[in-house]
Amino acid sequence: MHLTYPNGATSAYPNGFAIGSFSIAFYALFILGGALVALLLSSYRARKQGFSFDFFITIFLIAFPLGIVGARIWYVIAEFDSFLDKSANFGELLWNIINIKEGGLAIQGGAILGILSGVIYVRYRRKGVPILHVADFAVPTILIAQAIGRWGNFFNQEVYGNAVNSEAWSFLAPFIFNNMSGGSISKGFVAPLFLIEGLLNVGGYFFIVYFVKFAFGKFYKDGDQTFMYLVVYGFIRMIMEPMRDSSYIMGNSVQRMKSFWMAFAFIVVGITCIILNHVFRYLDKKGKFKNNKFIDWCLNRKAVVSSQAVDSNKSVQVENEAKNEKTEDDNSDEIVVSKDKLDALKGKTKSDEKKN
Repeated sequence: MHLTYPNGATSAYPNGFAIGSFSIAFYALFILGGALVALLLSSYRARKQGFSFDFFITIFLIAFPLGIVGARIWYVIAEFDSFLDKSANFGELLWNIINIKEGGLAIQGGAILGILSGVIYVRYRRKGVPILHVADFAVPTILIAQAIGRWGNFFNQEVYGNAVNSEAWSFLAPFIFNNMSGGSISKGFVAPLFLIEGLLNVGGYFFIVYFVKFAFGKFYKDGDQTFMYLVVYGFIRMIMEPMRDSSYIMGNSVQRMKSFWMAFAFIVVGITCIILNHVFRYLDKKGKFKNNKFIDWCLNRKAVVSSQAVDSNKSVQVENEAKNEKTEDDNSDEIVVSKDKLDALKGKTKSDEKKN
């Protein structure tokens, strides 16, 4: 299954495969595969902290499809003028908006709605779970999902960069190098943005998970990794947007830097949230938020992990250990009493012997 582009060219590599009359695109598989890897990473990180390995499964089943919806909404808002231009009536406009088979997903919208839906679910269905603590397990892994999902762009031969000197990229694997020219690309060799952004995303994940806590030291708080995701991804997009081919920048020619400023907004929001996270915790210690349930929930004050969150096997193990300790204590008491009685009997026996 190969793509045929408007210029009549055919993609060098298949963009999917067919099972009977049913077609499956590699783009969809890479998005789903990236999401599943993120789920596994989140579950692994949570498991190390005592949560059950399946803690994020239900959250994933809600957040992932809503993330797709959010990605579409963001794209439609940014490209709404083009949707109007190619729609003859309202019915056609509505169909073009919901028809994602033609492409058009913006990761920023997917991340925002996916995260918000997960937070709302935990708020109302996993009461007692420290939200910022568990968010730190999951949100940074979105970068890994994005890195894997970008390979869908490779097979679709889309979202590439400006024309560059091919000799500077000769170190690439031949199958990548060959797909960066020809097909839908009519300007020679172009920068492989899917690969550049993918590597930056992977680096960003390791930066957040392993460096942020070390850099913040004793000032590190739950939620810092979550908010740092916004900063890191915003920074990555600010780097990437000017490198894109103009046909893949959201907005018209007058608004070609719209995505750049969206990325900048991510950075500002992320930094602001990190500052507020620390300021609110400081004020909370001073007693400024007494009996505020929302602040309790956000800042993990008096939060107790619910029975749904904790590994049931671990709970049973702890309970059994407690019972064993109690049994041992009871046996010890019995031994002490028996010894006292024995000493008393011995004393009585010696007294009787003297009398005799």
